[in-house]
Amino acid sequence: MRKKKSFSVLLVFFLLLTLFSPLKAGAVQEDCCATIITASDFQGGEDAFPNFGEMLGLIQEAGCTEPDLFLFGGDYGDDSGVDPTVSTELVMDQVRNVYPDVTRNNTIFVQGNHDGEDPSGEYLTPTGFYEFEDFVVYSINEDSYNAKQSGREDYAQVVQALSGDIGEKLGQMIETGDTRPVFVTTHVPLHHSSRRSYGDTLYSKYLFEVLNEMG
Repeated sequence: MRKKKSFSVLLVFFLLLTLFSPLKAGAVQEDCCATIITASDFQGGEDAFPNFGEMLGLIQEAGCTEPDLFLFGGDYGDDSGVDPTVSTELVMDQVRNVYPDVTRNNTIFVQGNHDGEDPSGEYLTPTGFYEFEDFVVYSINEDSYNAKQSGREDYAQVVQALSGDIGEKLGQMIETGDTRPVFVTTHVPLHHSSRRSYGDTLYSKYLFEVLNEMG
């Protein structure tokens, strides 16, 4: 058992090294088409946002001076039903401290299962297709792909409708010869979630069917 623990620690240490290696000076490639910064689950208490700001500073020092997109994966606070009009602005405050020119036009805020509703669509990015110069993002919110899919009898139809819309949009790209990469983003893992008791990925097959077909 002790050997297994030692191996696990070494493996985790190796993974951490690989995760943080891009923060070395000069690590950002000058010939890349686009740079996207992602973050998710700001659930570390009052230190979460300052820590995030510190990491952004390191990313900038590593050479990422003009990111094309900030993509946030949801859960912008510790509790359930967090007000997105407040929580997403806390995230933006940290971003603007390092990248003052960033606006809501080049940010995507996916709704997580701890985030409240945003009827205006001004703070949480509505589910849908978003086109940028060098890539495309299909952003998915809780109303289309819930964290507890087993809680509603009609949820199979909800996810089927979502997959149908994704298929339609990707089909249009194929017809026009559009070869930009497409990022499909959601707070709940698309597949193989460890929280099976919640039914997080109960109907993920519908998404994978259309993604595999269009791919």
